[in-house]
Amino acid sequence: KVSGSSWAMNRLVLTALCVLSQAQQCMDMYKTAFGKKGSSLPQEVGDLVFMYCKTNLKFSSAKSMDDLCRPMVRKAEEKMRHVPPDEAVTPEIACKSVEELAKLFPAHHRSILEEQERERASPATLVEQEAGALREALKQSAEKELASWKQGMDREIQARMKSLSAKFDMAIQAAVQNFTRVVRNEFKKQRDSRAEL
Repeated sequence: KVSGSSWAMNRLVLTALCVLSQAQQCMDMYKTAFGKKGSSLPQEVGDLVFMYCKTNLKFSSAKSMDDLCRPMVRKAEEKMRHVPPDEAVTPEIACKSVEELAKLFPAHHRSILEEQERERASPATLVEQEAGALREALKQSAEKELASWKQGMDREIQARMKSLSAKFDMAIQAAVQNFTRVVRNEFKKQRDSRAEL
């Protein structure tokens, strides 16, 4: 029988092992992405993560690798906003959470918060957000219309093929009947001409 305190201790150890495993995976990923150089500037991290994703990760999906890697890149770029632009980003820094980066670079974190506040109040940001929403709505509408048009074209092509097939069958039947009539008439003429002799 497992006591309550040993169960809690086992759970704590298991959680710690999971966290350590994830941290090691993160470190390994960034070590591979940064290559021999071992570090990168924050503004370069997104491109390096994108290249890492496209060359090292495999997905079984109908989506393109660009689409599948984009969320991973976006997350890395968002995190790198919290690192000063001239700071060398090592795998250790890249694997830190936003909260940890805020503690590591407090002055830069304050400037990011101020910038975000200005962006929220900016009319250009509102227009950009509305444009993005409209762009997405237009894309979805165009995709829906295109799918509907394609289905209509498929139905129309199938109907025309059936119609042409029926006309072709009727033309063959008419040709066979005509040929049969000509052969009968020819046979009858030959029989009649023999009978006259």
